[in-house]
Amino acid sequence: MKKMVMHVLPVILCMAAAGPAYGAQWRTGAEENAGRWWYDNEDGTFARNGWQWIDGDGDGISQCYYFDEDGWMAADTVTPDGYTVNADGAWTENGQVMAREAEEEMRIVVENNGRELVFRLNDSQAAKDLYAQLPLQVSVENFSNNEKIFYPSRQLNISGADRASGGAGVLAYYEPWGDVVMFYGSFHANSDLYQLGWIEEGSQWISSLSGELRISRDENK
Repeated sequence: MKKMVMHVLPVILCMAAAGPAYGAQWRTGAEENAGRWWYDNEDGTFARNGWQWIDGDGDGISQCYYFDEDGWMAADTVTPDGYTVNADGAWTENGQVMAREAEEEMRIVVENNGRELVFRLNDSQAAKDLYAQLPLQVSVENFSNNEKIFYPSRQLNISGADRASGGAGVLAYYEPWGDVVMFYGSFHANSDLYQLGWIEEGSQWISSLSGELRISRDENK
């Protein structure tokens, strides 16, 4: 049995990763960066500028890694905030890798006209707020030529949330209006638009959503 050690960071905030994100994976650099590693979240973002818990092999146990402002993983060194990482990049204390159980993934199902779309939420407080409101029965609306929107029953807390980026399949929250956005086309960055997650199944049906949506937690994950 793998021994798990959980250590609370006294100074840094290590972002909680709920296991490996859908399609997320480690990638290596090229040319002058050959041999260096970065973590692709596969939602248009990458780990950068701090710590992140990652369950890279999907075994339910996460290790903590430090990434610089360009997204490169620190390895076999002391991080700028004074913590030791080993040759694999994992945070260690007295030579022992710090680890914890990966958090439960949050997936939601959007049902409409006999079809089901599945979105995976990130670990932001805004996403957790949306998840806590489920199930929801809401109307879907068209907006522009690249998105469908709906309004949750309560506003979401955007504290610490990342700005939305990527393209078709992104699930986001537009804070000024309090609406959740499902993109089926590319979009421009907006300082008031926050990432909630991304689609895993049914991306081809976002553009045809109409009428009433039933949104619930994915009990089959």
